[in-house]
Formats: sequence, structure tokens, C-alpha cells
Amino acid sequence: MTINSMNKNNKELLPYSLITLLYKDVLIEDKTYLEKNTEEQETMPKDVLIIAKSASINLNEKQILFLTSILKALKLGLKEVHLITNLDDHFGPYKTLVSKYSPNKIILFGLGPSDIELPMNFPPFQIQAFENKKYLCAPTLEEIEENKSTKLTLWQGLQKLFL
Repeated sequence: MTINSMNKNNKELLPYSLITLLYKDVLIEDKTYLEKNTEEQETMPKDVLIIAKSASINLNEKQILFLTSILKALKLGLKEVHLITNLDDHFGPYKTLVSKYSPNKIILFGLGPSDIELPMNFPPFQIQAFENKKYLCAPTLEEIEENKSTKLTLWQGLQKLFL
């Protein structure tokens, strides 16, 4: 059959599995894929706790987008970390946070060590080990996003944290 002889009304439907392979970077809801990945993510240990200072219990869209870009650079996603704000019901002293989330790395955006009752003080962007956990404090997400040199300093600190 030649192209000219093909009927325009004769449409070939591609299998759903082939479409998802062809357009893997486009959102296509494949329920079996989503169910499998959700199960894997729920069982995957989350060893990173991120606590961000926020004006509300949840981060706003701009904060989420920026944080997502930071995590993507670290080859992580939002579902691979614990994320809370200073207004979250689960926010509290480091002992409570460590007990609840069991993180190995704790990143504070817009908060200092005293905000989670750590018995020490250390400057922003310095990796601080304490009780087999690593801590990193940084300015708020908004402050970092607006300042290129602060972004670079954060990136350097995160690289050390995730070595």
C-alpha cells in the first residue's frame, strides 16, 4: 500500500505501552506504573529531612518549584525526602524530629540550630555532625533564589552534605 492510497479515515491506534515509551517525558497516567512506583517510594527509606521556614503550613508554589529544582540537581525528588515547615504540627525539637523521621541529613531553610533546640550553634552552609546526623542551615528559599552567589554557596554545601 502506498501513502497516496491510504484512506485518511483509516487510523491505526498504537498500544498504550508503546505511547508511554515514545513520550516518556510527557505526563501520561499509567495506573499500573503509578501504583508500582508509589509502592516502591513508600518502602524506600527517606534519610533526608528538610525543614523550611514558611508563612503558612505548606510551602507556596514558588518555594516548591525552587526546592524541586534543588532536589533534582541532587538526583532526588520531593517524594524521596521528608518535607515540613516551621508551622507544621510535626515541627519541634531535633530529638522529636529525629525520632519521628529517622533522617541522616537535616537541612534547615530560614531556620537556625536553636530553632530545633540543637545544643550548638554553627554558621549557614557549614555541615555540622551531631549524634550521627549531618545538619546544614541555609537562608530561606526566597533569599537563596534571589541571590546567585548564595545559590552557589548552597550548592557547594549540599555537595559536601551528600558525599
